[in-house]
Amino acid sequence: MRNKILLVDHAGQPREDRVSKALVALGHDIEWCCPVKGDLLPDDFDSYRAAIVYGGMECANDPLPHLDLETDWIARWVRSTKPYLGICLGGQLLAKALGGKVYRHAQAKKEIGFYQVKRSQTLEQSEPGLFHDCLGELPEFLFQWHEDGFELPGGACNLAGSELFPSQAFVCRGEGVLENKVIGLQFHPEVTREIATVWLDTFPAALEASGAQSRDEIEQGFLKYDPAVDRWAKDFLAHWLG
Repeated sequence: MRNKILLVDHAGQPREDRVSKALVALGHDIEWCCPVKGDLLPDDFDSYRAAIVYGGMECANDPLPHLDLETDWIARWVRSTKPYLGICLGGQLLAKALGGKVYRHAQAKKEIGFYQVKRSQTLEQSEPGLFHDCLGELPEFLFQWHEDGFELPGGACNLAGSELFPSQAFVCRGEGVLENKVIGLQFHPEVTREIATVWLDTFPAALEASGAQSRDEIEQGFLKYDPAVDRWAKDFLAHWLG
């Protein structure tokens, strides 16, 4: 039981993403849960080593019953001093659960494709060990697909940002929070080229949004940047669960 990782999904369909495959390769059991399809989030936190909440089509501010339940559940999970990783919507829900804000870009811009992400210079200067302890050597270009961003909850440290969204990764700190193990990400380390192809085929109109890259740019981005993301994601997960 101690190696079981809870994976909270918002699509309700089988997936072979990079993160879940890496967890299995590391020797962990995984259990999927999809609240939007009626799955109940567990109350027995001791049965799980950690939780990862994935992205989704929803906005964290949408008045949807399953998101309200998730937000409350995430706050309780964090207070139980268990590791938590939020990816895109999962990161936004973490910020909201702990008192932060989720917002749309002021010029209605979206990040769809590979964008440069830089670590926080302020954090690097004030606490040089924290960034590496949390994320390791983060690749410079990361795959994104979102129109919302998050403002940090109280006590959180910004780890990295992009030109359009200054908070791309944060770690929560403070009383009742497991040190350096409660992390929200805006980018998508779990998305492989195969998953991105499905998204692009399903939602081609998304690339018409302001700020989005072209399909050719995205495909070239996977060729150029994804090998580094793949290496980093596996190292990060091993360290996060270590």
